[in-house]
Amino acid sequence: MLTKFFRQSKPIVLFFLILLSWVAYLVQVLSYNKESLGLKNSIINTGLITLIIFLQNFIIRKNKINQQNSFGISLFTLGLISLIPLFEDTTSWLVLLFIGLFFRRLISMLNETLLKKKTFEASAWLIIASFFEPNFILLLLLIWLANLILSVNQFANYLIPIITLGGAIILANAVTIILYGEYFKLQEYVATISLDLSWYFTPNFLYILVLLIICIVSFPGFLQKAQVLKKIQLNLLLISVLSVSAIVSFLEVGTPAFYAICLFPLSPIAAEFFQLRLKKWIHELVWILLISLSLFTYINQYI
Repeated sequence: MLTKFFRQSKPIVLFFLILLSWVAYLVQVLSYNKESLGLKNSIINTGLITLIIFLQNFIIRKNKINQQNSFGISLFTLGLISLIPLFEDTTSWLVLLFIGLFFRRLISMLNETLLKKKTFEASAWLIIASFFEPNFILLLLLIWLANLILSVNQFANYLIPIITLGGAIILANAVTIILYGEYFKLQEYVATISLDLSWYFTPNFLYILVLLIICIVSFPGFLQKAQVLKKIQLNLLLISVLSVSAIVSFLEVGTPAFYAICLFPLSPIAAEFFQLRLKKWIHELVWILLISLSLFTYINQYI
């Protein structure tokens, strides 16, 4: 029943998921954060949540990853809902949106069209996000990796991220000098190693952990049957999951809410599990487990 519902690639499923996210956020607004958020911020954050879900749905369908069903966007939204209470302010949602725009361009690079333009745009979105959360600048490595996967032999493609970063630093210096009369302090943006893995042992990580297990267990099965382009996409997505997880785990980031960034590459991979030819009750059981974990993780943060 659940598998049949999420198998539909219809707008009603997407709007249902968006409605669920609104309800989850409304509960947060009406709880302990009501006074600190305010009506204006609540409306802005609700709009950002909606944009993020639409963006992920666009990424999945435009790149033909799970375009014939709603598995990927459903897993993404359930994960997002489970982490909503961890988002402290509008800035966190903005960072998530910018990282989503980065992944949109990163995955579309594999189509091998307008490669320089997409490399620049992916770099630009990531650098914007990095002004809010500096350690995510390390994800520039994924852009170089995408070029390597495509066997790009034009040196300019590898220089674009560096030039974009240099331009951003010059612009940041100009702004800080005008506004504050001082230079942009690059040393404040140096990554600090924390090696704090305590969050992995909290209920907050349960949903993402189960998605990771599903990916690891079933990845060889659906990768073997995938076409060439999809194999490349899935491999890049998996490397992205590992990269984001490493950055959030081993470096100091502003909030645990940034684990939600893992959902951009993770949910399309995990969605492939439901394409495997297994008994129907197995798929149903996994959906029940994931929905239960999403609700449990969400509710647990209010207890």
